[in-house]
Amino acid sequence: MLKVCLDECFPLFINEKSPLLLKDLELILQINKRAYVNVGFSIIFSEDNRSKMIFESRTPSIDSRIDAMKKLSDHGINVGTVLMPVLPFICDDEENIRSIVKKTKDAGGTYVLDGGLTLRGYCGVHFYKFLKKYDESLVQKYRRIFLDKKTLGEHYAKTHLLVRKYCKKYNLANHIVRPISFYPEQVQINKKVAEHFYLKSKEIMMTKGISYRQFAFLKVAWIIDSLTDNIKKLFEENGKNGLLELKGIGKKMSDEVITVMEKITC
Repeated sequence: MLKVCLDECFPLFINEKSPLLLKDLELILQINKRAYVNVGFSIIFSEDNRSKMIFESRTPSIDSRIDAMKKLSDHGINVGTVLMPVLPFICDDEENIRSIVKKTKDAGGTYVLDGGLTLRGYCGVHFYKFLKKYDESLVQKYRRIFLDKKTLGEHYAKTHLLVRKYCKKYNLANHIVRPISFYPEQVQINKKVAEHFYLKSKEIMMTKGISYRQFAFLKVAWIIDSLTDNIKKLFEENGKNGLLELKGIGKKMSDEVITVMEKITC
């Protein structure tokens, strides 16, 4: 698969849990040179503790993942941590999150992504077997919060704010900075402006939940992302009215588009 990606100059995001990826390091470096490679290591525990031994008993050690991250970073590959799924009351304490973010920074990572757990269908049945083994008293707490979307959303919002807090402290992003170099030059600024609105939408969803406001930012991101003309030239030639002619972008959002463009150099 990697050889095909190299032949097609296909950019990659690899979500990895094993240092065995390093066996293909030379191939990955070639893809990164011709296109783009980003490797996110799945890490939800900061060390090989009892929690890790129960929920990830057959996976490589945390240190081996961090070491692999460091080696890839030393070779110029963009790397980071995928802190997913966050297990409520198990790996969402502040010290675990702080330690994961710091280890990511020390290994040359550029981001930490967080996301919640889903317990639909057999996934839930399977997970509860391990949860019972870990701490039977948590079973009812899980059933209670997973039956209440509002409570669950509030719980994960607190976790996200902790990740954001420590990413800021250690100068990491809590998202993957959008790669744009392989897009045609005339639309690269469109991609960066759209990224701003995607991220605004994401932050609202992660902290407040799905809402009209969140969707409004997402809609603007879609509109700008699909443009084939350079949005900055459109503004320079037609002013604010040029932006207002884009269906779905109103006065308030057009003002924000202008502010974002002023900060971006492509």
